[in-house]
Amino acid sequence: MKQARIYIDGMTCINCQTRIENKLKKESGLTDISVSYETGEASFSYDPDQISLKHITDIIDKMGYSASYEKLSGKKKILQSIGEILLIAILFGILQYFGLLNYLVPASLADSGMSYGMLFVIGLLTSVHCIAMCGGINLSQTLQKNVSEEISKAMFRNSFLYNAGRVVSYTAVGGILGAVGGLAGFGTDLQTSSLIQGILKLAAGAVMIVMGINMLGIFPWLRKFRIGIPLLYKKAGNKRKTPFIIGLCNGLMPCGPLQSVQIIALASGNPLAGAFSMFCFSIGTVPLMLGFGSAVAFLGKRFTGLVLKAGSILIVVMGLSMMTQGTALTGLNSLQISRTADAGSQETGDTAVEKNGTQYVYSQLQSGKYPNITVKAGEPVEWEIEASEDNINGCNYKILLQDFGLEHTFTEGKNIIKFTPEQAGTYTYTCWMGMITAFAGCGKETTAETSENMTNEVTKVTSGNALVIPTDELSENANFYPVDVDGTEMEVIAVKDSTGTIRTAFNTCQICYDSGKGYYKQEGDKLVCQNCGNSFTMDQVGEISRGCDPWPILDENKTVTDEEIEISYDFLKDSADIFSNWKKA
Repeated sequence: MKQARIYIDGMTCINCQTRIENKLKKESGLTDISVSYETGEASFSYDPDQISLKHITDIIDKMGYSASYEKLSGKKKILQSIGEILLIAILFGILQYFGLLNYLVPASLADSGMSYGMLFVIGLLTSVHCIAMCGGINLSQTLQKNVSEEISKAMFRNSFLYNAGRVVSYTAVGGILGAVGGLAGFGTDLQTSSLIQGILKLAAGAVMIVMGINMLGIFPWLRKFRIGIPLLYKKAGNKRKTPFIIGLCNGLMPCGPLQSVQIIALASGNPLAGAFSMFCFSIGTVPLMLGFGSAVAFLGKRFTGLVLKAGSILIVVMGLSMMTQGTALTGLNSLQISRTADAGSQETGDTAVEKNGTQYVYSQLQSGKYPNITVKAGEPVEWEIEASEDNINGCNYKILLQDFGLEHTFTEGKNIIKFTPEQAGTYTYTCWMGMITAFAGCGKETTAETSENMTNEVTKVTSGNALVIPTDELSENANFYPVDVDGTEMEVIAVKDSTGTIRTAFNTCQICYDSGKGYYKQEGDKLVCQNCGNSFTMDQVGEISRGCDPWPILDENKTVTDEEIEISYDFLKDSADIFSNWKKA
């Protein structure tokens, strides 16, 4: 008998070790067999008259692994690992920078009172979101479990068991919620706290990252930390249940579409109705999720190594994304070390404009991201966020500002959030699912020049009088002058441009003036039309019509001296028609 050691690439879990050992034990001429998943090695004694080393490596290769007599060189292994880490970093960076997962969030939550058939349809539509939220977990169960049958069949079975576990879990939760609703007599929002959601995502993300790294074999020492349910490894018969158990646990993961249907189950007030509501929804999510795993299984039969490698990288990337969401929800990244530093140099997004000791910020809600803002420490902030119905969805509809103990649910139209940043630094805020994160850069001084006279008292102008604006009030920050001309509300903008030239215009848009929203607000160093969203610099105020500009007040329409600007009653009266629908939307 001779002693030998061979090196095996492609083992993804402890089950691979057991599978190879069991296979080799059936071969004549082999004794003292020991396979190590942790080191990627197999040692044994063999009788050259009965079996050759070539035959032994062929047996392992046919099982879907790669066996060789020589250990992969350290340099080659390091280069391979560096390449895989770089690929993971690039994919994760792309995912975070473009917010790709956010685009998979459904446009709206499910409505209560939907028929069971519609709940099934909602499940079909939102299953794209399931791929974003749980695709990594699904992949980890599909790819990781290798048993004695043909690999593709094992993969398909594990994907089926995982999805079966999800259906059972959702249905059971629906029954419980229906019973609770019946006992309480009312429905309520069942979202768990952001802290609990964050902890769940951190744990799930860590599990996925360890799984993926172990499957890639980047850090062999990490294989000592095998994550799983211990009881499931005691008996071989229990191994097949692992994906099913993971699927059962999936019902506890935070998910907008899922929790919207949980509200329906609660509102049903009946355990059977609640269970069937969740069952119909969960069945709707199965085709895409099962097809996702099945496609991997189909490819795995022909390209096992490539599929395992790509799947492992995807698991790590999605695990990192889930942990990022978890840190946002738990507040671990909500206040960075730079809090005590002057963040004025980190100007980004919408900048606050100060008036009478309060900072005013205007932003518009977008479906895939929150706006960044720049404010000053030590002064209260009033943040106005304009939200259209089309841009409110199941992920961004609730914003969490953990540092200030605030959360806000967006409604269509104007939303006001008030807080006071006490220290300079960078504050973060996130959606309730942790998928959208943005920042408030808070310096010791605001980056936009402030103006105490941004908006003035209403001036009534009657026949024979004029609107008089003192020039010493003006700066590169726009001043707004409300005017009442015989009962018509009007407003004039006056500002100095970058050369010091005084510019004036009516605060209404040349194109959108009749829309009801055709007026301007200052955002940073620009004026933004509240109807069309076009923005203009102070150097463009008062120009002859180029399109959607502020309605100009030209030199011939005013009198300018070193001390004041005078705009006559007659000119104001002649211009009153453009304010007939002003701010009436």
